[in-house]
Amino acid sequence: MAKKTVHGLLKAAGRNWWYHKKLREEGDVKKARKLERQGIRFRLNVLRTARDNGAVMEVGSFGWCVEYTDIETEHGNTIIETMSGHDDTMIEAAHLAGIRVVQI
Repeated sequence: MAKKTVHGLLKAAGRNWWYHKKLREEGDVKKARKLERQGIRFRLNVLRTARDNGAVMEVGSFGWCVEYTDIETEHGNTIIETMSGHDDTMIEAAHLAGIRVVQI
């Protein structure tokens, strides 16, 4: 069994995003791939920022959010959030990236 990677998870998820599937069905594979790469880069940057700043992913019935506290200003910062329920891919990717995930 191959080891899961953050990039691999995000790449697989990107191919399954409804809009990208629709583009592929319509024959616009080039645009679908471009959007998938953009989405993967965005999510990788979010996870890197979270990891590098000691962020925590909070998961609850509302969805999830990634937050950290700026050490210099002591202000909380939300990097990304979803209110549409759980995105298991990002939760699993956060685990793989070494981000603490807590159920609230």
